[in-house]
Amino acid sequence: MGQTQPLGLSEEENKERTRRKRPRYDSRNQLAFDVLAEFGVAASHAITDIVGEKQAEALVRTEWQNASLASTLNIKNRMSFEAHDFLFLAYATNFSNYIMGLDQKVERTNNGGRWSATSCPWSQATNAICCHLDYIPKAVAEVFAPGYTPFNPKRLSRGDDECSVIMVKEGMDPEQVLEAPCIYEPLPPQMDLEEMVLWNHSYSGGFWAILMKSMVNEIGPEMPMNALGPKFNDIGKEFANRFKEEYRVSIDNLDSVANGLFSFHSSFLKRSRLERNSDGFTIITQECPYSGELSEMCQLFQCFYDGLLEEINPEFIMRNSTIMTKGDKTCHWMIRRKGGADKEKVKEVTLDDPAKMLAMRFAKGEITEEEFRKKLAVLKELKL
Repeated sequence: MGQTQPLGLSEEENKERTRRKRPRYDSRNQLAFDVLAEFGVAASHAITDIVGEKQAEALVRTEWQNASLASTLNIKNRMSFEAHDFLFLAYATNFSNYIMGLDQKVERTNNGGRWSATSCPWSQATNAICCHLDYIPKAVAEVFAPGYTPFNPKRLSRGDDECSVIMVKEGMDPEQVLEAPCIYEPLPPQMDLEEMVLWNHSYSGGFWAILMKSMVNEIGPEMPMNALGPKFNDIGKEFANRFKEEYRVSIDNLDSVANGLFSFHSSFLKRSRLERNSDGFTIITQECPYSGELSEMCQLFQCFYDGLLEEINPEFIMRNSTIMTKGDKTCHWMIRRKGGADKEKVKEVTLDDPAKMLAMRFAKGEITEEEFRKKLAVLKELKL
C-alpha cells in the first residue's frame, strides 16, 4: 500500500474556513480577558510558591478534573454531537482554542491527531494552571473519542516553542502521530462574537476560580491572600494606562473616572447600574458570574481597583460595602474622593476599639489593603 496522501481542503471548505474566521474581540473585552489571564498567572505562582510545584498540582487536580469534564460536556451540548468519532474530538478541541483566541492549529492524521499553539495568555503561569493540558484533553477524548489517549509533549510555560497535545489510538507510538502527514484540518465553529465573549469569560474566569478554591479550601485564606493582595494591587497599576486610554478617562474628574470604572466593571459580565449619591457614585451589581465563588475573589478585585486608582488618581477610591459572595443580595461598590463619609459602611467607633478604627481608616482610603492586613495582624498578635 502506498503512503496516505494529505487531503487538501476542497474549494467549498476553503470558502467556509474564510467565512468562519474568528472575529476579533473588541478592545474592551480584550482588556478584561487580559486582566483575568494575569489574575490566573498570579494565582498559579502563589499556590506554587506556598506549597511547591508537586503539591500545587496535587491540590488543583480534583478541581481541574471536574471542570474539564463539565466544560467538555458543555461543548458537546453546544454542538449537539451525539456520535463518537475522532473528527468530533478534533472539532471540539478547535472550539475551545478558537474562543480563547489562541494562535493554534489542529490537524487530523491517519493514525490520530495533533494540536499546537504558539501563543497563550497563560504562558507565564506555573503548572498549577498548565496542568489543565493533562486534564482537558483527557476529558475531550473520553467524551468524543474513547480509545484515544492524549499526550502533552510541549508547554510554553516550560520554555518550549509551543504548547502541543497529540491524540493517539491506544497501542500506537505517539511519535508516529507527530511525524504523520496532515490529512484534514477541522473547520472552526460557527459562533458570533457575543457567544465567544461568554465562553471566554467562562474559561478565563474559571481558571482563576479553580486555583483560588484549591488554595483556600486546602490551606485556608490567610497565606494566599497575603501573597496575592500586593500582586493584584500591582496588576491594577500595570493596567491603569490601558484602562485610562480605553475608556477615555479624565483622571481629575470623578464623574469621568466613575463612568469608566462602571463600564470596565460591567465588562466582566456583571449586570450593574451606576447611581450618583452625595459623596460620589455607587455601582450596584445585581448579577455577577463570581457570585457563587469565594469572597476572597472579591477582596482581590478590591486590591486590583486599589492599584488601578493609586496609579490614575490617588485621591479617588473604590470600596465595596456589600458583596454577594458573602450572602448579600447585591454588590455595592462606592467611588468617591478620599476622606468622604462612607455612609453605607462606616459607623461611629470609639477610641478604645483599635480594630474598628483601623477598619475606618481602610474604608476611608487612608491606608491600602496591604497596610490594613499588616496592621490588623499586629493588633491580633497583641490581642487588641
